[in-house]
Amino acid sequence: MKPFAPVFWSLALLLFSGCEYFETKVPASEIQKATQWSAKDQFPSFAECEDLEISAQQTCFLSVLSDAITNYLEFKGLVADAPTQGNLTLQLLVDKAGHISLLKIDDPDDLSSKIADLTPAINQAVAQLPQALPATKTNVGTFVNITIELPIQIEAITK
Repeated sequence: MKPFAPVFWSLALLLFSGCEYFETKVPASEIQKATQWSAKDQFPSFAECEDLEISAQQTCFLSVLSDAITNYLEFKGLVADAPTQGNLTLQLLVDKAGHISLLKIDDPDDLSSKIADLTPAINQAVAQLPQALPATKTNVGTFVNITIELPIQIEAITK
């Protein structure tokens, strides 16, 4: 039984010493650096943008989004009491599955008070957007959520 005594005491010492000696901590600065967007990461895309150079895919993606929303709003025929034009910035979320949703509307020109049904029309325009190919974080090798700020120019006709 004596040959097992050193093994027993070693195991007992290991169990009672605690786990703090075995923890690894990653500094917050390294986590932040790893999660920042880089040129190597894949921006969300649409099928029609996939054949382009990677540098042009982001421009294509934003153009498709902008065109789809603008065309929808033109089709709705926005009406105002007086000729109105201005800019909005839409904050959109493209989730890990490629679904696009509206997070926020930044309305510095207060267009929503001047144009009837503007906010519901924007919500409908975003809801009808096609599903995108999700963004990919290359250093992690997985799909990620991404928030996009999309400027939109609005012009409304009078009644």
